[in-house]
Amino acid sequence: MLPAVREARETERELDLGGLAQHGEGAGWGFVGYLDLDCAQEVCDYKLSGSRWSQNCADRDWQVDAYLWLRELAGEPAEEFCFHVARPGSEEVAVIRTRRSAERLRFFERRLAGIAERIAQAVSSRVWGYAPEGAWWCSRKWCASWDGCPAGGGVA
Repeated sequence: MLPAVREARETERELDLGGLAQHGEGAGWGFVGYLDLDCAQEVCDYKLSGSRWSQNCADRDWQVDAYLWLRELAGEPAEEFCFHVARPGSEEVAVIRTRRSAERLRFFERRLAGIAERIAQAVSSRVWGYAPEGAWWCSRKWCASWDGCPAGGGVA
């Protein structure tokens, strides 16, 4: 039996790239996770999905890595993560539990640092990789660089 549920909270931790930032530009990039339900031993997230979720989906989901990593950074490691997945128009709620090893969380931390470094370099140089044709995020609404981008609004 899990202890009483703690008050719902927003968890925010700063990512320190340290020696991973080749140009120093990535240092100071933050990462924020919003926990739906934060208990002493587990983190829960609620999903509404038209398709069934599998154990494989939960075991591969980066959201789990991120939330368990944030809990570890806060000095409050959680033993597991559980998804409560509801299907529209159905009373069925699947509960899928998953765990992460310390090695997997270190891998996630390195992956996140690398992503932050690439974003920092792109912001600094204003050179971004192009999205695939028709990508929804390649638009004025979703991309602050769209107006000047050769693949976006900067096309003559």
